[in-house]
Amino acid sequence: MDNGKKFLSDIGIIQKARDTKKLVVFVGSGVSVNSNIPNWGDMLEEIKRDIGIDRSDTEDALQIAQIYFNERKQKEYIDKIRATLHHKKKKYNPIDEAIFDLQPEHILTTNYDDLLEQVIKNRALPFSVVKKDNDFPYVANSNLLVKIHGDLDEDDFVLKEDDYIDYEFNHPLFEAFIKSIFSTKVVLFVGYSFSDINLKLILQKVRNILGKNYQNSYLITHSSYSSFKVNYLREKGVNVLSYKDNENYINLYLGGDNARKIDFRKSSSSLNITGQNLLSILTFLNVYNRFEEDLREYDYIKQMKMSL
Repeated sequence: MDNGKKFLSDIGIIQKARDTKKLVVFVGSGVSVNSNIPNWGDMLEEIKRDIGIDRSDTEDALQIAQIYFNERKQKEYIDKIRATLHHKKKKYNPIDEAIFDLQPEHILTTNYDDLLEQVIKNRALPFSVVKKDNDFPYVANSNLLVKIHGDLDEDDFVLKEDDYIDYEFNHPLFEAFIKSIFSTKVVLFVGYSFSDINLKLILQKVRNILGKNYQNSYLITHSSYSSFKVNYLREKGVNVLSYKDNENYINLYLGGDNARKIDFRKSSSSLNITGQNLLSILTFLNVYNRFEEDLREYDYIKQMKMSL
């Protein structure tokens, strides 16, 4: 199967999961950067500068946060993270909206911000927000937004090394929920990169818990990955959906070269080029209709034969 056909086949699998209420979207910091919230790496760089950590001390992301906590203690640590991530000061962006347009059953996120909650409130969507284990028994809706690393409104968000080491003990219901998601649902990762520490830890956690008894998942990326990276992720059960590798087809389809002759393109001045590409592939995923395109191709072939 060539790359184009595999791409459309994967799109079909995700759409079927959506239609059967088995789609779960996992949202990373690459979405929130389009609202000018620092990503994981930029946040840690700010922490390093503030406290004077250099390469000779550590380059480990989790240790950097742990060192800051150890040196400055809890209150200053919490205040620093809230200030660095502009807590409650940023507005959601079109990518946040596009994620809900996919009609996922659940949304999970490692982000601490409230952008997705803003969309829920603005659209009056039937999603319950779970910020901590104790929220699970009180959810009012079947659709959930689960913040598996907590929320900046709370003091126990997951960021430093101790938080990750003690995660299974401190958050058993989150652990159980993640296990059930990856064993029964189709997961779409949005806003994560190949080198994202959270993506690596999530995938390793799933492998440790489920072995090979998990559903394949999908990672949307704006860039083109080498065959080594694609195969690396495939071994971990993740299929790559690259905007760059399918750019021409996506843009032609969204621009009106589709069975309905509709221009589906969306753009926003608030998005950087990476964000715009991410929005385009999410829009394509939402509006692409394989049945209509097959009919259009059949009609074209039929007309060609009749003209001979």
